[in-house]
Amino acid sequence: MAELNRLDATEGRLRLGDGRRLAFRDQGDKQGRVVVLCHGWPGSRLQGPPDPGLPARLGLRLITLDRPGFGRSSFQPGRRLIDWPADLATLADGLGLNRFTLIGVSGGGPYALAAAALLPERVDRLGLISSLAPLDKAGGLGRLYPPVWVGFRLAASCPPLFRLILSLFRLALATGRDRAGNLILGRLLPADRTVLARSEVRGMFAADVREAFRSGPAGPAWDLGLLARPWGFDPAALRVRTWLWHGTADKVVPLGHGRYLSDVIPGCRAEFVPGAGHFFAFDRLAGLLAELLAG
Repeated sequence: MAELNRLDATEGRLRLGDGRRLAFRDQGDKQGRVVVLCHGWPGSRLQGPPDPGLPARLGLRLITLDRPGFGRSSFQPGRRLIDWPADLATLADGLGLNRFTLIGVSGGGPYALAAAALLPERVDRLGLISSLAPLDKAGGLGRLYPPVWVGFRLAASCPPLFRLILSLFRLALATGRDRAGNLILGRLLPADRTVLARSEVRGMFAADVREAFRSGPAGPAWDLGLLARPWGFDPAALRVRTWLWHGTADKVVPLGHGRYLSDVIPGCRAEFVPGAGHFFAFDRLAGLLAELLAG
């Protein structure tokens, strides 16, 4: 039996059958439509609307989770991407949720896809925002933004070195010298820089990324390595209604990833946003949620 411990009005941790803890944030209208968000990489349960009042105004109950090894969630040795749906189902049982809408953002897209594929009786619809596609199907590592490409290569081929790099990045975050983050920000499209320059968006992401590394680099390093390997399921077998949004000028996860997913997922409703970069959704989140839930 799962044991639910409330930390405060919006935070919780669930004890799983193997003794691990799964941390989550529960916000918005507790009687509203349930939406579960799978955070990008790196990320945590703190990733979500820059305006914390948005879910309640939309009549939504928004639940975000730390994947294993991120934030306050326990590391899970040897985990696979397809192990994630079991954790999500246990959380849904612990919160008394029967069915819910699922959203995956960027590196959280594969996790949302896995849950929709393996829990079709629980997921009523799926939204994918700037989502990564299987790297062995969408053109390989070479099509990714160079820093992302390097991260995937190191995570898959030299985990110790990648963990060391992430440890240094974590130290930079902790001391406020986010040189890596500023370098990446400076090389993004003007549209992305504009979004991330907004104080509420930058503040949300800063807290989100710092929380991602709360327990060290092992969880984020393992997570990226999983995304670089075969996923263990076929998105073409999906039977959940799916909406997809991807910027045509996304430099982090190129447009080819969105096109691949829209082509292979049966009945996928895709919108490719002209001139938009990787982070466009944080300017359009209210509209995207409304579109997803009204469809």
